[in-house]
Amino acid sequence: MHRTILIVIALSIVPVLSACADIPQTLAQAAALREDASQARAGLAEDLARLEAARADVPPDTPAPDLDAAIALGRAKLQALDAALAHADLVLAEMTQPTDALTHAVGAAGQLLPAPARGPALLGAALLATLFRAHQVRKGAGSIAASIQKALQDPDFRAAFDRHTTTIRSIQTPTARRIVDEVTKPGPMIRSPI
Repeated sequence: MHRTILIVIALSIVPVLSACADIPQTLAQAAALREDASQARAGLAEDLARLEAARADVPPDTPAPDLDAAIALGRAKLQALDAALAHADLVLAEMTQPTDALTHAVGAAGQLLPAPARGPALLGAALLATLFRAHQVRKGAGSIAASIQKALQDPDFRAAFDRHTTTIRSIQTPTARRIVDEVTKPGPMIRSPI
């Protein structure tokens, strides 16, 4: 878990670390950190495979709470690292092939900046653009969950929905499940800001 957190932090502070780098150096540093994270993911996947193989050797009716907890933790770490890698890929893609107006503006204004500041400015703009998009997607998914919640007031819809609840929950991603829970459950919840 600590390794995952360190990699995510490292990927997010590239603009600070590369304050004296130009765009190609910043890209190279970010790509190198992303590759380190990818290697960490491969090691974590191997560890998880070993744990799952060990669990497969234990008869199904035999409790193995420590092993089951380690497998669950390994899966959670792998999922968190996959999300961090996906976000790093989005940031790198936005930096190399800008699609957002903010990144384009920073790229154009970057010509006015001294060379050492261009890379970090462009990387920061790409990061902000991807965070903004992620926030928009989360907000959109929340509105879908809220509209379904409202539609559940119709008895016919509720009956059809209840018949398929197991199927719906089985194909939902953990992120989608959290968004639905945020919309449908009252009270404060701990969640990511995007």
